[in-house]
Amino acid sequence: IHESFPIKDAVPRIAFGKCWNAGQTCVAPDHLLCPRGKVDEFVREFTAQVSSMYPSGLLNNPDYTSVVNSKQYTRIQGY
Repeated sequence: IHESFPIKDAVPRIAFGKCWNAGQTCVAPDHLLCPRGKVDEFVREFTAQVSSMYPSGLLNNPDYTSVVNSKQYTRIQGY
């Protein structure tokens, strides 16, 4: 995120990309470069954004997917 770009504009875009199909897409962001002075703001805004996207939480949410089986879960945990 460029230091001149508003965090409030960046967060919804990044959250959508990360949460789409539970982040199980080849284009889901895994890393973020954020100016040091804006990290706390980003975390606060990202948490609020995801909470607004999934107000009932992620666990047992029918609108949020999960890893397809235990074999794939174990593979991902190995990363």
